[in-house]
Amino acid sequence: MCYAVNGILRVVSMFCFWRGSGKGEPMFVVGVPSRPESRQGGIFDGSFWRFWMTTYDIDPPAEPTQEFLNAWSLAGRAMEAQFRQWRGRAEPPMDFKWIQAELLWPAFSHLIFAYRNKVFAVLVDVVRGGNSSLSAREIDRCVGAAREHDLQPCAFRVDASTMLPAASGWNLTSLLDGRSIDPLSFSDGTPALMSEWELQNFANQVVRGHIAQSLKGRIVSCCNVLGIDPQIWFEGPSGRRSWVVVRHVRRPSETDKTSFLGFERKNARLLPFDGYFASVSAASAAAVLRDPAGDVIPLSKRHDGSAPLYRGDGFHVRFQGLERIHVA
Repeated sequence: MCYAVNGILRVVSMFCFWRGSGKGEPMFVVGVPSRPESRQGGIFDGSFWRFWMTTYDIDPPAEPTQEFLNAWSLAGRAMEAQFRQWRGRAEPPMDFKWIQAELLWPAFSHLIFAYRNKVFAVLVDVVRGGNSSLSAREIDRCVGAAREHDLQPCAFRVDASTMLPAASGWNLTSLLDGRSIDPLSFSDGTPALMSEWELQNFANQVVRGHIAQSLKGRIVSCCNVLGIDPQIWFEGPSGRRSWVVVRHVRRPSETDKTSFLGFERKNARLLPFDGYFASVSAASAAAVLRDPAGDVIPLSKRHDGSAPLYRGDGFHVRFQGLERIHVA
């Protein structure tokens, strides 16, 4: 899977960030910016979120407690330790991939990773006196998204009295039936198609990488929940903020961009900022690609939008940069 996880991916909407070490291994770091950007410029105030949350039933945003941030960081480091322990030892030797190693808002999980044909959506649960810190709405949201996008909903439980994992090893518990989950035995080699959510998240990562590396911009906020636009807010080198509507498309066409012309008129808060559209398409780079029935797909068919995209495959990516759709 070609999810971009190296380099720097800053997260500010939940006052923490994930930083790649440059060696293919993420480091989980928690910090509070001196000027919380969720309150700057009037972009991320409560009324902004109320507008976007009309399509996604979530609790009002709140600053996470330091206890939760510590537990979240612990969960990430513990799972990364498992990745290192089994990397190259599990058979077949397919690597673990972080899909979401950061806190986003809104979102249905705190961490997401993949191994072979399974994707695991993880909620961090700080357990105090046997009582879960997760609300019924958080659990329902995660389970609902998992069912819709073929994910495995899990909880990583942390004992509040010791701030240690509740169990050794992976410490993952299914939110469906309470069973312990071992990703090594839970995953197999059966081909699994990437869900619409995975493809959108992949597109977001491609665009974020372009903004950070090619445009030297700073990511202010990113949302990977389907149905919420725009996906990305960023700040350019001059300090000017802009928004980006991102789409994964099977077969790029001119109408991809034109369908979003005038998008800023849907909410006046978008008008003071430049707006862009970005489309990303992908084609499998597997040596031999087969359809779900097992028949080999010829190379000539890989780029026409009809070929399947499987979890675990590498991809050829088509992305031609940001296209302006609104000038402030």
